[in-house]
Amino acid sequence: MNNIKKRNLILLLAATVILASSYGIYLNSQRINTGKMTLIFEDTFDNADTLKTNWDSLDNGLFSSTGFYDSNQVAIADGQLSISIAKKDGVKGVRIYTSALRTKLVQKYGYFEIRAKFPKLKDFTASISLTTKGALSNTDPAKGVQIDIATSQNYPYPIHNSGYYYDTNTDSGGVTKNTLVLANLYEEYHTYGLLWTKEGYLYYLDGNKIWEAKNIQTSETEEYLRLGFDLPMSYSIDTTDLLKTFVIDSVKIYQVN
Repeated sequence: MNNIKKRNLILLLAATVILASSYGIYLNSQRINTGKMTLIFEDTFDNADTLKTNWDSLDNGLFSSTGFYDSNQVAIADGQLSISIAKKDGVKGVRIYTSALRTKLVQKYGYFEIRAKFPKLKDFTASISLTTKGALSNTDPAKGVQIDIATSQNYPYPIHNSGYYYDTNTDSGGVTKNTLVLANLYEEYHTYGLLWTKEGYLYYLDGNKIWEAKNIQTSETEEYLRLGFDLPMSYSIDTTDLLKTFVIDSVKIYQVN
């Protein structure tokens, strides 16, 4: 290696170290601190009874051209909640079946933290969101907004997808944010968080803030947490042997004091 190439390599390595150090300092300065918050809800899925006490099946029996929502696609085992999507012979014949859950608890403002593992799957999006009835059609965000804390929409890319939405009939309300992250977001556990205040929404990945929407009109309505798959209008993948699972390890909800 000649001296010029060697010097360039040293400079490149030095720049990488400086960038990594700076990024680490930035992350540490942007970490969520729950120490002064009050934990008001926690589910670590230690037993199946939690499905009755903490959760309601959402969209059960609802179907579309691409699939059917069936509460039988939900299970708890080994301290984990699993929501699966599969093509099988079920109550509606051979078709795609999946499910979604919502918390019985509704909450306005706070910090919402979910440790989960998104599946490797295109077209059928697994999502973690806060919402309420009519959220997507409200013209006034104060009456309710769908807040996507995280979704698997960008598989297979390491791009964190999140945002908030209302008034979708005119496509004039809300923001979508796609953030490149230094992480494998699929088939690995990560902690997804949202701090919802009167002034804005702050989004977190593994305790680090990745973006925020501030100085906006936020929802002033109690909302529930939804976990599950979204059925698309159409899809392009081969679903002959489709079987994927969205795994949730824990859910925590904090009240900000």
